[in-house]
Amino acid sequence: MENKNEFVDIKINKEIYEILKLWNKERKEDLKNLNNECTRNPIYKVQKNTWTTTTSDESEKEEIMVDCETFLTLEQVKNGDLDDYIDSHFSNEDDEDKIEEIKKSVKNCYSLEEVIETLEDNEIFIYQDEIVYSKEDWEDQAYFLTYREAQEYMQYQKHNLRRCRIYVDAPGYDNRGTLDKFLQIIDLEDIFEVE
Repeated sequence: MENKNEFVDIKINKEIYEILKLWNKERKEDLKNLNNECTRNPIYKVQKNTWTTTTSDESEKEEIMVDCETFLTLEQVKNGDLDDYIDSHFSNEDDEDKIEEIKKSVKNCYSLEEVIETLEDNEIFIYQDEIVYSKEDWEDQAYFLTYREAQEYMQYQKHNLRRCRIYVDAPGYDNRGTLDKFLQIIDLEDIFEVE
């Protein structure tokens, strides 16, 4: 950032100028309003909440794997999320009272092991008859230079993102690359049109 007061005459198209001016204004407001003093040259990441399978030692959540795409916790089973799966194992001629009794029994189970046993006792076998352990994670989905753009992305992608958050990150410790220098210019300098 040497030669701070020296200018070079260049021509850029109007769209680039407007984007630079917008970033310059909004990032300065973000730094002031969002209390980002701890994150120098912030980058705003929209992250999606995910759960990854892991060993029981690191687990935060126990689930049963109902099919290739469906994992259910004990709470979800108790809320009736397994009802459709139970229904799918019976035909229209089967005893409805028996089916309702199985659903009720499953909802009263005190552990996922008991859920599995109850299903198997009634000759209903889930995709994988063991407990799957998983750990919460946050997966990066998109990157932005302003907080507003990250918020807008969360709105227009909410059908894909479901549970998500904005995480403030930085270019990296002791980053001496041009991204860090560019963000310093956008954050600290004034961008304006010279007449």
